[in-house]
Amino acid sequence: MEKEPKQSTLAREFNRWRIMNRLLLADAAAPVTTAATLSRFESGHSSLSGDLFGQLLIHFPVPLTVLAGEYHAAQHVPSLFETISILLSDAATARTRQQKITEAISLYQAQFDLTKIPLYRLQADAVKLVFTRPMDQSVESAVAVHYFSRVQYYSEAELQTAVFLVLIVSESDRDALLQHILLHVRLDDDRQTQVVTLITVAGVITAARHGHLGQAERWQHIAQRLGSADNTPTAVRVCLQLSRLILAWHRAPAQQGLQTAQAQALQHDLREAGAVHLSRGASLIWHYGTNNEKGCKVHDVWSAI
Repeated sequence: MEKEPKQSTLAREFNRWRIMNRLLLADAAAPVTTAATLSRFESGHSSLSGDLFGQLLIHFPVPLTVLAGEYHAAQHVPSLFETISILLSDAATARTRQQKITEAISLYQAQFDLTKIPLYRLQADAVKLVFTRPMDQSVESAVAVHYFSRVQYYSEAELQTAVFLVLIVSESDRDALLQHILLHVRLDDDRQTQVVTLITVAGVITAARHGHLGQAERWQHIAQRLGSADNTPTAVRVCLQLSRLILAWHRAPAQQGLQTAQAQALQHDLREAGAVHLSRGASLIWHYGTNNEKGCKVHDVWSAI
């Protein structure tokens, strides 16, 4: 009797993420490849960078029914993100590395030819995208905006995806993307409103990182209004405070801004959030400033809460 293939680490992580977020498979399937990788990335089991993660994210607008129905059939195939992680960390010569990239593309293409499962073809295309067709930010932004402009109803999973898409959307496209989300999201749904608040926080951080302080301030104002409900979770409140502090740091010269942010982090009344959240927030501000970085990844903010 043939032994049933063992469930891959990626599959286990995806299911864990899906259960934690109370999502049906159909709702979770749209960002399936990225959702699983996010869990692995945050737990330190993936060497993928946040930038690459965001770049890959926008290239999987697979119909839910297709991906949900065929996800289990594809579990035994090497994970796309494991493959890319290995290729990125490989210190081989350029010629050897190119050979391995070609082999990885051929493997996924052969699986598609054999099974006709669209997921394999997407995986082959993704490897080509990352290693043979690097894109500039304007193209990434255009693809992200095009993808979300077609969405007429945002599921919670799609909103979670949007948190990361905001990181690669250009200044001229950010306002239009947020406006589209606000028009099509259910703001009477507390959970959706909370995720939209995090999307807006991500926009604040991204705009500030690129020096677009006017836009960052507008988005911070919107985020504060979205997160003003009495039942807003502590985690979201802390994110709002962190984005406000990061914005304050960008407004001032580096050292002065750092001192201001640290002082505000320690003095601001976050007693309702608890001492643990406050100390972690202050630690993030300290790390953010002492490394003299003009930017902060959203997953850094989330990992701080």
